[in-house]
Amino acid sequence: MFLLVFTLSFALSLALPAAHALPAEVHVSLFQANNNLSKLIIDGPHSTDSSGTSSGGHCEFFIDKNALVSKERQAVVRHFSGRCVVRGTGGPLLLSDGNKQRRYRGRFVITIERGRLHVVNVVDSKSYITSVVGSESLPDFPLEALKAQAVLASSVLARHSGSGALGDTTEIQAYLGSEYERPLAKQATDAVFGQELKNKNGFTAAVYYHSTCAGGTSDARQMFSGKAQKGVAVNQIKCDYCQASPFFKTHSVTIPVAQVKAKLGFLPIAVESEDWQKRPMQIKVLKADGRSAQISGYEVWLKIGQKLGWDTAPGMRYNFENSKKNFILHSSGAGHGSGLCQWGAATMARKEKNYRLILKYYFPDCTCTAAQ
Repeated sequence: MFLLVFTLSFALSLALPAAHALPAEVHVSLFQANNNLSKLIIDGPHSTDSSGTSSGGHCEFFIDKNALVSKERQAVVRHFSGRCVVRGTGGPLLLSDGNKQRRYRGRFVITIERGRLHVVNVVDSKSYITSVVGSESLPDFPLEALKAQAVLASSVLARHSGSGALGDTTEIQAYLGSEYERPLAKQATDAVFGQELKNKNGFTAAVYYHSTCAGGTSDARQMFSGKAQKGVAVNQIKCDYCQASPFFKTHSVTIPVAQVKAKLGFLPIAVESEDWQKRPMQIKVLKADGRSAQISGYEVWLKIGQKLGWDTAPGMRYNFENSKKNFILHSSGAGHGSGLCQWGAATMARKEKNYRLILKYYFPDCTCTAAQ
């Protein structure tokens, strides 16, 4: 699944105080979208911390009576004391949860958490960033746009350093494994590795990116809080570069009101405040108990995506109308609309703007420098 459309790189706190060098290794929790991971399949030559010797090409990990157990193709069964480390001995390994399968470099720490398997991939920073660039970008995006994406991925990683494992979903930034280390993504990462965006105080900047702004970006501090920040300079950029995106034009869907109420647990009834790009900040909703409440536009948008499907309102610039029977939803753009517009960056690159000019356009108060 291509995750560029629904990039939600929003989870990092805006208050982290310092700049950090990139870590040598990155810890990433895999299969986060699987809330009930009960079996993990590994294919490829590997070794485990229990044997230290290379084993065959197929192994299954599962939970048996609250214990971590593995079974190899040769019917060899091993029990682990709650934790197992798997290392590839012949390149990337193919991992599967029984539904999705992807190849990953590095080693894997497998444990049991809250009754499910928990898998953490430990991989070198350059391979991680290269995969993120490929995971978050279309294959035909130009090199300079990919360089800009690599700097942003590095900035996200630098700010997260020391804060535990990253996830593999777009909640922070998509990481889909070694098969997304496309040649151009690798070239881009090699060219800018170690660079990150710094704010005017010299700290690693909180950066965000999304697919298509469809005319202009919104300030993240307003977007994710649902209200304007008084006295704070906002990052709002007019963008005419993403018109080639399939998500630039307004997208409309009609859904039965009863279905909206049943799946969301409320019915949006009025947009009460918007930002300069008409992205809703606060929405009045009618709850199941008949009472009204205010919810941030961002929270409503997330709920719509999670419960009604992300293609229902691809972009955070949305509005709606209600009749007795139908809820009609209009949206433009794709993603939350804050920070770098990826389709805009691609067009700028095609117009021979280099990655530093692209980053300066979307982050005018930041400077691209080497990590300290």
